Amino acid sequence: MKFIPVIGDPFHLSSQNRFLSRFKGNKNKILGERSRLVFSTGIYTSRSPVKPPGYENEDSYCVDKNHICIADGVGGWITQGISSAMYSRELVRNVDDNLKLIKNSKRKMDKEEFIELVNNSYEKTKSSRLIGSSTLSIVLMDSLNKLHVFNLGDSKCLIYRMSERRVIYESDIQQHDFNIPYQLGTGSFDKPKDGQYCIFDNVKVGDTVILATDGLWDNLTIEQIIGIFEHNLGLDPQIIAEKLGQRALRSSLNLSYVSPYSVYVNEFLSDKSSSFNSFRGNDDSNSINTCFVGIDGNSSVNCDKNELNIKRLGSNSNSNSLFNNRNHIINSHNHGNYCYSNYFGGKPDDITITIGIINKDINDIHK
Repeated sequence: MKFIPVIGDPFHLSSQNRFLSRFKGNKNKILGERSRLVFSTGIYTSRSPVKPPGYENEDSYCVDKNHICIADGVGGWITQGISSAMYSRELVRNVDDNLKLIKNSKRKMDKEEFIELVNNSYEKTKSSRLIGSSTLSIVLMDSLNKLHVFNLGDSKCLIYRMSERRVIYESDIQQHDFNIPYQLGTGSFDKPKDGQYCIFDNVKVGDTVILATDGLWDNLTIEQIIGIFEHNLGLDPQIIAEKLGQRALRSSLNLSYVSPYSVYVNEFLSDKSSSFNSFRGNDDSNSINTCFVGIDGNSSVNCDKNELNIKRLGSNSNSNSLFNNRNHIINSHNHGNYCYSNYFGGKPDDITITIGIINKDINDIHK
């Protein structure tokens, strides 16, 4: 479960007409026609299997031959009786609408204009007065065959060059703190301009975009993902998306699996315990404790009778477990003034995976 941010100031609404006017004029920037590149797409999405009945999949997505968008609704809102599913759907719907409006524009788009498009979509979502927040990730293949990549939060975009069998791009994960991703929505200080943006003008036929929520990246390593992809080269992208999703889902439920998420948790606990013990002072005692991390939100690691609380500090989200509503065993060791913990298992979560393989548009009259 992701956590909601501290309440911030509201943003001002921007003008839809002002946004659209950026792509109607200035014909001096219109470039010549060329063979257009598009996506062949595949999609996998699943609701977390450990969610109680009635809880929705809070991931949302849209796919088109020219763009892909995913949004991961922040689950921490459920403690306020609010599902972020509606918010993430509305955000994706508005992004999809705006991208379709500029679909055939031959005007060269730069970073400023792309961020304005995202901001316009966000402001339109705000005007709906829905409560919630969400991460947001977008890839766009424009009419000039420039690939735009935008990511805000802990979803990720990976671009794999099939012809060279290598990853040519991997976006960064953006978090304020443990399990607190950058997010757009109610109470968040984050804005579209805070997202990571890249543009590529050298993409090739066969290059593959994997755009997915953290349900994939927390449960499979990059090496595992590429291995599955390479093992299924030549198959329909829908089949590849399903194979990735099914593997991630199985891994998320494996309590003994050393997942990317478990590695991250152990690093977090190690950092926190080191800081705690430095503050506590030197202790020559040696002890080994077994700690139970429960679903009641009182997640803690007991190191030599001193409790290290690993709940989000400063959160007003009441009792939330950082371990996504599932029990885990942590073996906690204290040697001198250093406490470390071994957390095992995948991370049950909503999972959404989109695959976009770049091809020539068969309907392009200029091919």
